[in-house]
Amino acid sequence: MNLFRSSIRPSVIPRSYLYSSFLVCRTQINPQRTIVYMDGLTKDDRITIAPVRTEYAARLDQTYTEVEDAWRRLTGEHAAAFELPRELLLQVFTHKSFRHGIFPYNERLAFYGRKLFTLQIALLVSAAPSESLTAIAGKDIDAVTAPTADHLLHSRNPIFNVAKASQILPLIKWKSAKNFEDVLTAPPRKSGLFEAGSQTIFASIGAVAMHHGGAKAEQFVRRVVMGGPYGILKVSVTS
Repeated sequence: MNLFRSSIRPSVIPRSYLYSSFLVCRTQINPQRTIVYMDGLTKDDRITIAPVRTEYAARLDQTYTEVEDAWRRLTGEHAAAFELPRELLLQVFTHKSFRHGIFPYNERLAFYGRKLFTLQIALLVSAAPSESLTAIAGKDIDAVTAPTADHLLHSRNPIFNVAKASQILPLIKWKSAKNFEDVLTAPPRKSGLFEAGSQTIFASIGAVAMHHGGAKAEQFVRRVVMGGPYGILKVSVTS
């Protein structure tokens, strides 16, 4: 048994092998075989031995396709302008809670994206012309502290509603905070879906900024997050 254990070492999993429902290990005894730790199996059936490269490649390609479809749905007619690499898209849709954060996740992208979102909202609401005594260069600085702006700047509800309306929530990779029969119908704040969904939208902004630059990120906020088919302005009007 010790000899068998010592012959098994977890592989260094390349990026193209991420996000499967199993952990891949190679054996030194027979490198052509693969030990697969499958999810959902009983303890006795935990280990199976089978070649999985072809099956996994197909599953990974399907995951990429689903995430790309969700991205095109979110961005609408602007999909071509904000196209992202498949690997980066998958990171955008991956919360830190997924598999204990062993895969690339979106936390830093979301942090960056939220800062950019806050800046753009402040610029948008303060750009309205004003003749107030407190106006600066003819612009309404008081609008930044108005209730509507304050709601956009400090509440995640509008951002979560974008994720919900665009139907990208089922594609987000995350782990529920509690055991629910259906995490998509459970209270989102209790399950953790509220956090995962809003963070995915913020991460989208961060990813666009990192890949396309700040100017594109500004357009993404204005054309997709705010004014897109599932944007904050559209959702607010229809809800």
